[in-house]
Amino acid sequence: MAKRKPHPGFRFPGPVPKEALEFFKAKKLRPSFSYLDVAAEEHALNFTVSKSVGYDILGDVHGALVEHLEGGGTLRTFEKQLTPTLQKKGWWGVEQVTDPKAGKKVRAQLGSPRRLRTIFRANMRSARAAGQWQRIQRTKRTHPYLLYKLGPSEEHRHEHVAWEGTLLPADDPWWRDHMTPNGWG
Repeated sequence: MAKRKPHPGFRFPGPVPKEALEFFKAKKLRPSFSYLDVAAEEHALNFTVSKSVGYDILGDVHGALVEHLEGGGTLRTFEKQLTPTLQKKGWWGVEQVTDPKAGKKVRAQLGSPRRLRTIFRANMRSARAAGQWQRIQRTKRTHPYLLYKLGPSEEHRHEHVAWEGTLLPADDPWWRDHMTPNGWG
């Protein structure tokens, strides 16, 4: 089996939209142990990283993401900048950590290249989507329809392929559940 080339990471085409940057900067830091600790709706207002409870890392990660949004950095520069800080603070590798709800020690993956890739891509995509949604709302009087198009993924989910070409008014409730990003790879 041929080895896949790593994806180069997310980049905005041109300057980062001001709406995307404002959305991301406004998020409040919210430490969590599990991704389930923060409800889906809360992610719009809060920045969180699973297994960050007990580690002073959220400000570092959020700050690095803001810096990369502002300066157009890549996943590689994000990893290179952040990895030494996270390692110094003990948030790296697989460790035994205490689950605050269960009060038990569990084996957990803290920082890793894969985790940083997930954090980077998810936050770049959600910031971009928030900026797009604000522009859609601002221009829907003159551009009242949205068209669902597939992104650049190598493999698409069957349901996403079925949605390809859907054209609906910007205010249609369908967009609440189908607006991108609606999958995380």
